[in-house]
Amino acid sequence: MRRTSALLLAFLLLPSAHCLASAGEPAAAFQQPADPPSGHLTHEGHDHESMQLDSKPEPLVGVEERLGQRIPLAVPFVDEEGREIAIGAAITRPTLLFPVYFSCTAICSVMLANLAQAINEVPLELGKDYSVLAVSFDEEEEPPLALAAKRNFTRILRSDLPREEWRFLTGEKDAIRSLTDSIGFRFKRTGEHLFIHPNVLIALGPDGTIIRYLYGPRFLPFDIGMALTEAAKGTPGLSIRKLLTYCFDYDPESKSYMLRSFRLLALGILAALGIFFFLLVRKRPSQP
Repeated sequence: MRRTSALLLAFLLLPSAHCLASAGEPAAAFQQPADPPSGHLTHEGHDHESMQLDSKPEPLVGVEERLGQRIPLAVPFVDEEGREIAIGAAITRPTLLFPVYFSCTAICSVMLANLAQAINEVPLELGKDYSVLAVSFDEEEEPPLALAAKRNFTRILRSDLPREEWRFLTGEKDAIRSLTDSIGFRFKRTGEHLFIHPNVLIALGPDGTIIRYLYGPRFLPFDIGMALTEAAKGTPGLSIRKLLTYCFDYDPESKSYMLRSFRLLALGILAALGIFFFLLVRKRPSQP
């Protein structure tokens, strides 16, 4: 009798767990920091303090996300050592693509430093699980400047991380435009080595497929790790971390991974039911 009642209770709880797993609003989030004050950075672009810009929104600057599309792998760039390389040759594993310009002394430098700090805490191995490409969108910049930037920002990395897996590329105007157009990255030159541009880090699959956009100025190790594991599978929006992606959803509005508390509760119920059934099956009927 007790066993029958227990089985009935278990079957009543199973639909509840299923409903909890598929419903509910996010209760907590691993969010990107709030936008900085006006004049520095927004998700649509940024301005340096020395630049005098009209207050009207700039229609040509921003990001048009192109998830699932591939970047042109044959486009030629030059690395920090002055070696010409097709960008596809530098993408042999999941890759973080970071469009910046190296002569920027304001927000670009801050974001590069923030990225270096985040890489130190990403729960994946640089050089084995992923690589990083910082690509200048200023065609006037050359390899010596890229090398100086690399030396500056890779000093922030932990000593055990391979510096050669973070490459700094420069290129000609046509190559830059081909790459930035393919990722939906729109920027505008406003002076000599001055630009208005979006602040975004892009996770690419090993074949150059665009998997995820992460917005700066600060990048969280958790978000980077989730984006890279999605990139390892090569399918936008899907992660190979089964448990985490069951409990976390990517929210395109907040640009962060949201914790689904209802799903977490459902996991707890299902785990309890599994233990209950296991103990029930193992329990031998008592001898009269």
